[in-house]
Amino acid sequence: MIVWFGAFVVDVMTVVDGMAAPNVMTMHCRPLGLTDAIEGTIQASFVVSGCHGCSCSVRVARIVFEEGCDLDKPVTQTHYGTAEDEAALERRRLDMLSAQLDPKTFNLLDRLGIGAGMHCLELGAGNGTVSAWMAERVGAQGRVMSTDIDLQFHHEMPDNVIVRQHDIEHDRPLPVGHFDLVHTRAVLQHLKTREEVLARLVQLLKPRGLLVVEDGNMREFVEQRLPEPYAAIHRLVAGANRDSWRDPDVGEKLLGWMRDLGLVDLDLRGSVWAMKPAEPSGEWWFLALERALPRLVDAGLVGPSDADQAMRQVRRPGFVMQSPTSLAVWGRRPPD
Repeated sequence: MIVWFGAFVVDVMTVVDGMAAPNVMTMHCRPLGLTDAIEGTIQASFVVSGCHGCSCSVRVARIVFEEGCDLDKPVTQTHYGTAEDEAALERRRLDMLSAQLDPKTFNLLDRLGIGAGMHCLELGAGNGTVSAWMAERVGAQGRVMSTDIDLQFHHEMPDNVIVRQHDIEHDRPLPVGHFDLVHTRAVLQHLKTREEVLARLVQLLKPRGLLVVEDGNMREFVEQRLPEPYAAIHRLVAGANRDSWRDPDVGEKLLGWMRDLGLVDLDLRGSVWAMKPAEPSGEWWFLALERALPRLVDAGLVGPSDADQAMRQVRRPGFVMQSPTSLAVWGRRPPD
């Protein structure tokens, strides 16, 4: 796969960290530097930022310089992982993911008491469906701040929603002691400084404010028994979520971290579901697989015939597989 960076071309010959991971969505890359020129191959490091707030370092196999390129020319930003012609597919995938997860999120937040006049933060808003729902619940006297590192898939919002492009790890801090409710879903697993970010989220709460964190455990999802050749491809794609700092099993650590941060009234819930083709339960993953497979074939990690057969397997009527475990953990900031 060729990725253009203005002054030069990056030929991605290996699977980058998280590249094939379905929960890595729209990404922007910018070169940090070129090092280790060996036999005409130059290794480069990049920062990749995802639309759910993830950032990671990736290694690229080689850089092919355009003839006559000017290395002093500023490098233009490009979409990596979600190319412009893939945007419609990714938007559909995100909508499928929202359709699967939103009803449980909405039910939980209703049960926990979201209501009129509250000030809420949705961190890592994605397409914004949770933010729009919050806006309806808090009404005209309430406010919702909807943030994400990448807003290209964010829907239009009601007037009581403030939409902000924001990197929780690196940008100016959000207002301390301001929010009645802070919610984030499938974000912390992507963040290198996740424990520090969690502590920062607690600081954003008013006294007795509520923090609700939803994230996953991927272990059983990766290791489940599936038919070949999809099984091997599934382990490759789902297993790409793991590296030296990314934690796809962060859900199981949330309760302990939130206890250590002094939150009270702690509680949690967990769920799994049957993933099936042609419905949101499975399409959020199968559409990501559809995007990932050409990259894996180009990298020589999957044969074309196996890729085709795997897609036929997961699209076959009657196919079913187990979802990742979804965990929601919540607690309140104690009164001052």
